[in-house]
Amino acid sequence: MSDAIPVIVHFRMLLNLQEASKVTGTSCRLVNENTGQLVCEWRPPEGRNISVVAANVNQVVAAAGQLIYYIVIHPGALKLEA
Repeated sequence: MSDAIPVIVHFRMLLNLQEASKVTGTSCRLVNENTGQLVCEWRPPEGRNISVVAANVNQVVAAAGQLIYYIVIHPGALKLEA
């Protein structure tokens, strides 16, 4: 899967800034839609690729190999939950 092609994009208004979460085969990114700048990025450990993902405006569940990751989307941050 190419890193340049978003798998899922969710738009949301956060503190008067429009941010989008983009999940690709290698990472989950939070991007400022006004400036296009990367706000935050999470990558699976050990260089694993994301093979399956489900998301909404507040959370991302991603599988990489045999591991499943739960990420909560906050204004300006992605937080991996245990």
